[in-house]
Amino acid sequence: LIERDVAERTSTGGTVAIESAGDVVMAAKASINVSGGAVNYAGGAMRTSQLVKADGTTVDIGNASPNEIYSGLITPAYKKVDDRWGIIQEISGPGLGQYEAGYTDGKSAGTVQLLGSRMVLQGGFTGVATPGVNQRTPATAPQGGQFVLGTLINSGDLLTYHAPEVLLSQSVPASVVGPGGTLPNGLSLQLSTDFITRGGFSRVSLSSDKAITLAANSPLDLGAGGTLLLQAPRVDVRSNVTAAGGSITASARNVAGVTTSNPGLFVGDGVTLDVSGRWINDSQLLVGDVPTAAAFINAGSITLQQLLDGGRLQLGNNISLLADGGAWQKQNGNLAGGSGGSVAIQSPLFGLQVKTLDIGSNLLLRGFGVANSKGGQFSLTVPRLQIAAGLNPLQISNLSTSTSNGGSALLAPQFFTDYGFAGFKLLADGLPLVSDVERMTARIVAGTDVNLASRTLQFAVDTGLVANASSVRGLTKAVFPLTAQRQAVSFNLSVAPNTGQLGQYGGLQVGNGAVIRGTAASTVNLASSGNLLFAGEIDLRAG
Repeated sequence: LIERDVAERTSTGGTVAIESAGDVVMAAKASINVSGGAVNYAGGAMRTSQLVKADGTTVDIGNASPNEIYSGLITPAYKKVDDRWGIIQEISGPGLGQYEAGYTDGKSAGTVQLLGSRMVLQGGFTGVATPGVNQRTPATAPQGGQFVLGTLINSGDLLTYHAPEVLLSQSVPASVVGPGGTLPNGLSLQLSTDFITRGGFSRVSLSSDKAITLAANSPLDLGAGGTLLLQAPRVDVRSNVTAAGGSITASARNVAGVTTSNPGLFVGDGVTLDVSGRWINDSQLLVGDVPTAAAFINAGSITLQQLLDGGRLQLGNNISLLADGGAWQKQNGNLAGGSGGSVAIQSPLFGLQVKTLDIGSNLLLRGFGVANSKGGQFSLTVPRLQIAAGLNPLQISNLSTSTSNGGSALLAPQFFTDYGFAGFKLLADGLPLVSDVERMTARIVAGTDVNLASRTLQFAVDTGLVANASSVRGLTKAVFPLTAQRQAVSFNLSVAPNTGQLGQYGGLQVGNGAVIRGTAASTVNLASSGNLLFAGEIDLRAG
């Protein structure tokens, strides 16, 4: 057993939980620190057995090949047994072994959780985690602090997050609350982004009984592997958010007994949500230099959900949802590509009120793998959809659950080839339009050619000359791999109306002459709780 003292056992950050039935007030000079600590390991000589090769050279037993014949064994220690007393001593051999430098093992930061109906938070929050040189990957890196505002609880017969409206911005006005003072009902919490940009918190969960707004000109970078969850009856994202290899989730959810004007999920014009993997180049380091940059090369996930009865999901113009893989060139020159991440746009049907969806112009979606690594996953849940030739890869304009004039989401065939995704999960859960005599909720329109062939990103520059970067964009180009190297693609198209009323359903139709074709080992799944009319063709070689 390895002895660990109290200091080492308490090096991970702890939890500070503050809950009030009424107000939570934190003064300007107050601070809460849940930073992680570290364990420092001293350097020392490492002695392992050496195997003697036929030419007389030696190789460490950990690097020996099972396919080579060795002529001898050199052990770093020998046993001395006392003939009289039977005492056994391990004695190290002189000059054997190698020196390994000491290192630091950083520990994860802790959690701050706040619950209250009204809040003023003027103080500072710190939740820093400092990784060591051996903690560069998602499996080894310590996590930054977790900041949790509100949580879903059952208060009598109502579900509540027990948290006020939140405005998250770079700068907030000063507030002073005197001893014994009370906060007015309906006061919004104005929360500075400093706890993320300076305080080190990388896992952020904000919930509200009313609304959450990320203000304009208040970009967030949660660092490698960071996570952001925003959930409230109204969520408004007006600034860029970056979380390399992490997750970004914005969810408009109902809170019983709470009325919010214009509920739903809204993403402002020009906003970029980016969970792409990083570009890491260790080959530029000099001999003896130790690489330290976080090697998070697989992309993460972006989820946009509108789960309110009667709510709206609206994405503005020039929105970018980016989930490309990154890449890592190691000191020996070997290059590893990262896989694409996932993007989900979901507005499932439930309740009786009309829900609406609208996506502005120039939406950019990306989920490329790099250097033939797997492409990402795309998920779409809407009332109705059609796949047909068109100029825009994804077009949703004033789509609603109304069966009189609700329209359909339109996907063009290039959506399945041009953006790197290798998995598609498409769900139409509404009812057909009353004007649709065939009563179809989803269609692949007659004559449409759906080619399930995922592109990959290949480097267009000399990678050895490019320093570390937040992504591989600008360094790569999208290409179709050689046929034998193409990734399998999964395609799932389902119709499952969620009306809760028996006898109400829509159908799925693959029109005359429509073709779904795919690369080797690809899969196609078509499912409908109503009719399924198939007059097209599926061409999957070894799929």
